[in-house]
Amino acid sequence: MEFDFFATDTDLLQVWQWLYDMPEMRLLESYSEPDEPNKWFNSWEEIEARLRSGNRHMTAWPSAVGGMPRVQDVVFNAETQQKLGARGRTVLRSAAFIDYIWFGEQRGCLGASSLTCWSEKGAAQRSDFREDMVAEVDWKAFRSTFGKIQRQIRKSASHKLHEAPIMPDAWRRTVNREIELWGWGEAVGSESPHLRPVTV
Repeated sequence: MEFDFFATDTDLLQVWQWLYDMPEMRLLESYSEPDEPNKWFNSWEEIEARLRSGNRHMTAWPSAVGGMPRVQDVVFNAETQQKLGARGRTVLRSAAFIDYIWFGEQRGCLGASSLTCWSEKGAAQRSDFREDMVAEVDWKAFRSTFGKIQRQIRKSASHKLHEAPIMPDAWRRTVNREIELWGWGEAVGSESPHLRPVTV
């Protein structure tokens, strides 16, 4: 499952706040830095500091739905080890992760953000998770959690580009002509016909 939206750092901080405030939600670093343990963000100050350092990427795990993360050790090849001065990294894996992806700046425009996660069918048929890793997830509760964060983002937005909601700070900066949005192939300004009001 995938949900696209447009968010500045200010908007993204709000998304992480919503996730952080959900009962039993854990925020973490699924891919560790080389030769470092995976970070678990136990305070709001840690989350703010990560985003303000320029690192937008984080993973959310609604622990109440099950899907305890497993640790996978990744050993770099000899060339990468020499380049980074590190042996490898650890990866945390769970069928119940919600991952954040940012497509970055595209030709000077703000690229879309995306929250992605597995559906039960997708995890069972197209992933490399073991059967027990899929079976231990409460998929009804997981869908409800993913749906809630989507609704919060949609409700915050007054306009959307195609089907992707534009969060408040991104919209304000677009209207003020401070930024343009990357519309999957073209720059989109505030007067573009591709922009439409959101109906929640």
